[in-house]
Amino acid sequence: MKTILDLMLEFRESDPPLTYLRHDESVAFGKFLEFEVVDWNGTTRIVPSEALNLPGRPGNRSFMYRGQTVRYPTCGASILRGVPADEWQIKARLTLERFRVAELELVLRGHPFEVIAGKRGFHVDYHALAQHYGIPTSLLDLTSNVEVAAFFAVARWDRDSASFQPMEDGTGVMYRFDWAAFGPGYSKFFEPVGFGPGLRPARQHAWTFRPHPGVDFQSVPHVSAFEFQHSKAASLELFERFDGGAWLYPPDCLASLVEKLRDLPFVTMHAIRHAARQDGTAPENIEPSAERAAHFLNATLGLDIVDGYELQTEEVDLEVARQQAAALDDAFTKLRFGWRLTRTGGRPQAGAAEAQC
Repeated sequence: MKTILDLMLEFRESDPPLTYLRHDESVAFGKFLEFEVVDWNGTTRIVPSEALNLPGRPGNRSFMYRGQTVRYPTCGASILRGVPADEWQIKARLTLERFRVAELELVLRGHPFEVIAGKRGFHVDYHALAQHYGIPTSLLDLTSNVEVAAFFAVARWDRDSASFQPMEDGTGVMYRFDWAAFGPGYSKFFEPVGFGPGLRPARQHAWTFRPHPGVDFQSVPHVSAFEFQHSKAASLELFERFDGGAWLYPPDCLASLVEKLRDLPFVTMHAIRHAARQDGTAPENIEPSAERAAHFLNATLGLDIVDGYELQTEEVDLEVARQQAAALDDAFTKLRFGWRLTRTGGRPQAGAAEAQC
């Protein structure tokens, strides 16, 4: 059976990597910025260039990838894993997802990152951010970078040491998604996470895919699964490339905050009311709607509903956030603005994602 390195070489034959401009280069034939600013699904987004149909790019197609250390019988969104095929249970978890995302949006209101995004006119996808940072959602994590997916396919997270450990034996899997084969309108199922309050989403060239609830990713059209044999030598080569995962997980002002949000044993009325407003509920109906939603979650999932509680960012995290926001603002000045609605191919090189925290 092939190793992960064999698969990477095969994938790169039809999805060759881009050569990125250095910081001291403005224009160079055959070289690209790592990210571009484009109109994506009607909003201004920051997108990895490898996912775009750029003049002069090598190859004529690009793909999305997902790497797993183990191939499970099914591959589904985290919010519905292990959930019985019961309409009310599924509805309750999707409702909980909506309120967790609303809580994230509230806690980032006025955050230094949001200020910079507003200043630059970039859309912040809180749903995609929630998924990327580990809040259970109905989305799936993908990346447009082969090598990033390959790392996650050979890196096992060890809770005791709080570090990635290289796989040495067994069988892993790489999923390859020929996403444009969906045809017109395919982009509405995919969202670039772009830049977050930290550099993590950019380093990982992170995307999300929105399948229909309960659908097995492996059964989605144009998704191919490639199993491979784990090898300690191959795993260590990828670990060296990404500094054991540290390069993909730089210091991040949002990580600890999202961890608190993810582990909340209750749901706040503050988030429920905010979601109702965002969803267009008439002002006079917000309170009755929030009360019904709170009762539904409590009755179905047994979750407590707390009124008067608001999750706050710690001052120490805010200070880190200010520094990271300044670095991101500087990185944004290096982005090229384009307006493309279509797309078509090592470790990402120096580019916007290299701004230091």
